[in-house]
Amino acid sequence: MMRLKQLWCLALIFLLTSCGSGEKQALEITDSTVIELRDFRNQKKFVEDSVLMYPGAPDESVRTGAELIINELASQLIVGIPDNPTKAYVLGQFELSLNLFESFDSEERDRALSYLEGIMDILGIESSDGLLNSWRYGFDPQ
Repeated sequence: MMRLKQLWCLALIFLLTSCGSGEKQALEITDSTVIELRDFRNQKKFVEDSVLMYPGAPDESVRTGAELIINELASQLIVGIPDNPTKAYVLGQFELSLNLFESFDSEERDRALSYLEGIMDILGIESSDGLLNSWRYGFDPQ
């Protein structure tokens, strides 16, 4: 009976650790992926977007400051992802960038998240494993 309990515990631990985050996900990075990241980096950011109901940054200094953070993130990914083509690497870079948005208003934080989701789309990452929700709302609803 004790052996069965031990096996059950090991199986449960395995399931909890292997199914949770998916951070080890390898990404397929091609020349096209890098070009898309460069194009993304070169776009003007934090300007009015009626589709997202984002009014634009309150002034040019806020806009350029927020844009710089997102562009630096894109630059880090362009340089680093060919040698580190994993979801864990990308989420680590996201976390570093998100910390820089702590002093921004909620509108810019929300817009920053939509830019990160755009990067995830470029890289083929389906989920941030709760990182974005935890940063923005303080918890992961999953």
